[in-house]
Amino acid sequence: MKPADITWPLGITAALLLAIAVANWQSDAVTWGLVDFALAGFLLFSVSLSIRLLWTRSRGIVRGMGIVLCLGLGVLVWVELAVGLFSG
Repeated sequence: MKPADITWPLGITAALLLAIAVANWQSDAVTWGLVDFALAGFLLFSVSLSIRLLWTRSRGIVRGMGIVLCLGLGVLVWVELAVGLFSG
């Protein structure tokens, strides 16, 4: 893996976490702690890195299906952590 493969996922993760931090600072509706930011950062980085690797190392239908699968699983995990969709 080249350093360029990690640059975009790190940038995307940092930008999204910064946007959430600003919302957390300006609004009482968003109340995230350190653990929330750590979990979100790990989830965002792992999904964006997976998409980046799929984009650079695969072609055709495998690329498309892999990206859709990564995004779908990332959203499902995010929703489960946010509201407990599957755990009642």
